[in-house]
Amino acid sequence: MREAKNITVLVVDDETSLREAIMFDFKRKGYNVIGAENGLQAIEIIKNQKIDLVLTDVRMPKGDGV
Repeated sequence: MREAKNITVLVVDDETSLREAIMFDFKRKGYNVIGAENGLQAIEIIKNQKIDLVLTDVRMPKGDGV
């Protein structure tokens, strides 16, 4: 099993406070964390970076989590 510091998590949610709370929790546990406000932004991040786990809201403007 890989150490948390070698795992990158992408958190996608249009609700800023929820996204930041989830990101904070993962960062506290040692994960590399990136946030995105919507599906389109998340797709651009995924195209340019290696992401190990995506946590996403389902209903968002500019691209849903599905």
